[in-house]
Amino acid sequence: MQKQSIFIAAVIISITAVSIFFFPTIYQQNNNSSLHVTVTTSIIADAVTQIAGKHITVHTLMGPGIDPHSYHARLSDIRALLSSDIILYNGLHLEGKMASILEKMQTMKPTYAVANIIDQTKLIQSDEFDGIYDPHIWFDVTLWIEVIAYITDILIKHDQTNAKIYRHNYASYVTQLQKMHHRIQTKIKEIPKKDRFLVTTHDAFSYFGRIYDINVIALQGINLDAEPCITDIQQLVQVIVKNNIKTIFVESSLPHRSMQAISQAVHAYGWQVQIGDELYSDALGPQHSDAHTYIGMLKHNVNSVVNGLNSR
Repeated sequence: MQKQSIFIAAVIISITAVSIFFFPTIYQQNNNSSLHVTVTTSIIADAVTQIAGKHITVHTLMGPGIDPHSYHARLSDIRALLSSDIILYNGLHLEGKMASILEKMQTMKPTYAVANIIDQTKLIQSDEFDGIYDPHIWFDVTLWIEVIAYITDILIKHDQTNAKIYRHNYASYVTQLQKMHHRIQTKIKEIPKKDRFLVTTHDAFSYFGRIYDINVIALQGINLDAEPCITDIQQLVQVIVKNNIKTIFVESSLPHRSMQAISQAVHAYGWQVQIGDELYSDALGPQHSDAHTYIGMLKHNVNSVVNGLNSR
């Protein structure tokens, strides 16, 4: 592990040195009037856009369908990070493969892990690793509102000129998020209590389950490096059959084969389970989809879950 860390650090230093040599202007403050913000995920990008609109240029490293847990930075990503005025990332080990790079950037650019604003007492402890928390905080809208407030403060700190606009947009957006929060609560209540089982590929919906009163069961945990074993599959199959679960769900940023295998295994037990609409977990949908914004993604997921679990 120590050798691996040394190797990663050496690679980062080498990439940085090459970038300085070939792109000497990237360390300079952008001369354009708008602030340049580089973010890791599409979910954070949407938050910045909702607050700042056209007043900020946003560059997103991980687009639709990208799994941030296993994403490896490219040279173009390093250049984007170095040329930005501000860097925003989720933190809580969501961008696990990029952790060393983001830590390095903290010594060179204003770099913020936006999930760090959440009090640890509100976070969900990982079952897999001591001292590690579930990073998927955006599925609790009340927690994401705290993040939105933090992002607004960051933008105002670095762009006082547009502070009034950012505060106005923040207030308007929070109102929309609060309405969405209440809408989710109402929609989930349409599912009979005994049928509230959300079965997904990996453990991304624990915050959603906690605040919106639905049992969340995942084939894999937060760590996606290890493939699910036969025992994991058998245990999940038994839970599905025992609780008469009608629908299981795949995720847009992960392969579907594991849940297809679950469906086939359930059939062998004499129970039929369907694969519901694709859910968005770690990334928003494509630009022209109904899930290309954070609120749109929440609407899509909730409608898919309610329709799937209420199916006959």
